[in-house]
Amino acid sequence: GGGHIRAATRGPAPPGAYFQARVPGRAFALNFLADASEVRVLALTEQWSAASPLRPYRYAGALAPGRDEASPLPPAIVSAIVEAAGRLVRATGLRGLASADLLSDGTSWWLTEINPRPGATLDVLDRRGVPLLGAHVAACLGEAPALGPAPEDAAASQICYAARDHAVIPAVAWPDHVRDRPRAGTRVTRDAPLCTVLAGGPDGPAARQELWTRIASLRDRLSEEETHEHQPAEPERPRNAPGGALRR
Repeated sequence: GGGHIRAATRGPAPPGAYFQARVPGRAFALNFLADASEVRVLALTEQWSAASPLRPYRYAGALAPGRDEASPLPPAIVSAIVEAAGRLVRATGLRGLASADLLSDGTSWWLTEINPRPGATLDVLDRRGVPLLGAHVAACLGEAPALGPAPEDAAASQICYAARDHAVIPAVAWPDHVRDRPRAGTRVTRDAPLCTVLAGGPDGPAARQELWTRIASLRDRLSEEETHEHQPAEPERPRNAPGGALRR
């Protein structure tokens, strides 16, 4: 997501493209379950980008706060976002899991798009007693599935993009918190998605810190594995040389 967004140049938009105004603020998403008439809010997640020279707005990750944490936006803005999402749902007949991506500076907000499907935040949202994909299917069939209480703790995830070309991904014992793992022997080019890392914590700051720690540890581990994988073999020592094997 976001990898296709570029700064505008002079002249008309090229075919298949459109202009958006640049506005200040932080990125959020209102995640909800729709039934064509109303929305049931799952979470207001905070999102961030992994900018690169060619993809300055490339999606990176998201944070779902704990149940009792204060909202990152004022209640009036959250209410306005929910109300606007409800109007769009009623106007379009949208059903199932969806999200409203937006920017907010704390006093105003701007809708950037509606994702009428389960999105990248599903990893941090699907922690209730009821699987969200099951709820999505039920809502699309016109049912009103139970969702269960929101998770008490916070969760975060981030897509790790390759910082350089990986000639061949070595055989790695991937930790359980790493998803979308490349198969051993796969070639991953620079800036391509490498994997997704998940983390949790009692609150948002703790989950985010654990995420950074896990990402740094994973990058170190991959670097060590690649170094070991490509380390030249030690040349065979001459017979009867010090430290060599005596052959009979």
